[in-house]
Amino acid sequence: MSQTGALLLIAVATIGLVATAVMLRVRAPRQVVAALIALFAAGVGAGGLWLQDGVQPMDWVLTLTAATGISLAHVRLLLGPFGPPPA
Repeated sequence: MSQTGALLLIAVATIGLVATAVMLRVRAPRQVVAALIALFAAGVGAGGLWLQDGVQPMDWVLTLTAATGISLAHVRLLLGPFGPPPA
């Protein structure tokens, strides 16, 4: 992938991540929010790896796993629980 494509992937995934964390977090069901946050965080990580040379398969495994887990915990700790408030 070209450098422009990788930067575009990072930008789109970041916009999606922020939009999901801020706007959808309390409107959509928690499973949908968690899946979207994980997907967008993996997109940011993948874009970052595509910018580098000599990336090994284990780099992909560790980066995508860490980006997914850390982003879910980060949004949950900073912004609060996922899903609509209990009625």
